[in-house]
Amino acid sequence: MPKATWGDFSSEDIDKAEQREGFTPYSGLLPRAGLYRFTAKFMKKGVSSTNNPKLQILWELDGSWKPEHKKFDGCPLWDNMPVVKSTAWRVRAFCEALGLSSKEFHSRIITDDDGKVTKLGSLGDPAGLQVYVNVSQRPASEGYDASLQLNGSGYLPIDDDDVEDAAEAADDADDDADDDGEAPF
Repeated sequence: MPKATWGDFSSEDIDKAEQREGFTPYSGLLPRAGLYRFTAKFMKKGVSSTNNPKLQILWELDGSWKPEHKKFDGCPLWDNMPVVKSTAWRVRAFCEALGLSSKEFHSRIITDDDGKVTKLGSLGDPAGLQVYVNVSQRPASEGYDASLQLNGSGYLPIDDDDVEDAAEAADDADDDADDDGEAPF
């Protein structure tokens, strides 16, 4: 049997590699479509496969918001948000949900040499920021497990007083949808 080779990639490269910052593997169930609170783990400026700028964001579901969300605590939501004119509506929803002005987004995001966002305008370090996001399940596809995805722009500009109303509306919409419920990761 032939042995797999990996070019100049060696076992020493694996041993020396740093663990991915801020990511904890999740093996729980996916929540049903609806409104959930998420906490930012990290943000990074990147480039898409079509060479467009994007903001890569790892959110983790905060299971402490509602008792029925506890079992989904830590469920990841990856957002690779393109930052181009045709997706300005998504960037706007993101900014509004965090209380970030368009000018701050455009000119006051600071990154390190690797593109990791170290300062998100007046909000400072983005790690730990919380936001409410409307999500649905993305089914498993070739090479990828089932996961969460944004519904529309996903990000909701909600005051704490309005959170319950928005959650009830999302729950009502979910009840009307044909959803299979929870899915294993």
